[in-house]
Amino acid sequence: MFLGGFQITDVGWLGPQAVYCDFTSPYSAGWLWQLYANRTLIGSTRVPGERRIVGQLMPSISPTPLTLVRVAVADINSDYGNQIPRQPWNRFTLSWTSSGSSNVHHFAVLGSVSSGGSATQLVANIPFTGDGAYSFQCAPVDGSGTWAYAIVPQDAAGNSGAPITTTVIVSLPPADVAIADSGNRFTLAAVAGTLTAGFSY
Repeated sequence: MFLGGFQITDVGWLGPQAVYCDFTSPYSAGWLWQLYANRTLIGSTRVPGERRIVGQLMPSISPTPLTLVRVAVADINSDYGNQIPRQPWNRFTLSWTSSGSSNVHHFAVLGSVSSGGSATQLVANIPFTGDGAYSFQCAPVDGSGTWAYAIVPQDAAGNSGAPITTTVIVSLPPADVAIADSGNRFTLAAVAGTLTAGFSY
């Protein structure tokens, strides 16, 4: 299965500030490809059939989402960065503030195992460094729905204080339509004057 008509096969560094992205796709004539880091266009192919993009990227300690976009040849110089989500749509950051805390050793971050569940699974322990702002970037969730989280202050012995709870409503895009070995996404069949389109995920 190709997601979005392509499959990324390799990503790596070519130099201190140069990243490459190798991919495969059944599309050839009439299409080119762009590579975005977050929402910034960093590179593109120049001829149909080219399957490697090299772009400039500054290394960062934070994850940098890479997005591959298929565009028509006439649109290769267009920038579609403003249409790309600011971060992966199934990942988010929890932020909270500590004030007047005492005997706190760390914050236990709890999350639900599946959408619709309660926040019972330990996700991380965030060390307490004093009153102020804290944040934690959650791992991507694997489905749409309501995900529950709780921030629980705990002392060194594991005794818990009052939790801060929140829920996040996630709406993921549906799975892409699979591309058949023929290179097509859909089949058409006409029976007794009725045209039926077939496809699979």
